[in-house]
Amino acid sequence: MGGVFGAILGASMWRAMDLQLNYVWAGGMMGLIFFGMLSFILFRGSIMMYFSVQGAVMLVFGILGMLYKYQGSARSCSRTSRSNPSSSPCASSSPPSSA
Repeated sequence: MGGVFGAILGASMWRAMDLQLNYVWAGGMMGLIFFGMLSFILFRGSIMMYFSVQGAVMLVFGILGMLYKYQGSARSCSRTSRSNPSSSPCASSSPPSSA
């Protein structure tokens, strides 16, 4: 998708700069190569970011699921989250303490 957009943009830029129309394909190819490479670079970063956030969310819900599995901790966790609604988001976003 990035390569197709780059080819169209490159050919359009070539024509907008009043260069020789016989070589519009060269502008299209330059755009295709540039935006194709850029899309691969950005795709890798976005996939890594997506999976790291997904893993963090799975960890938080897994811990909450384990807490709610047992009656004693479920009551305590529910009581804490009702008395202080921001306790759960703060606890899940704070880094672990090194003791």
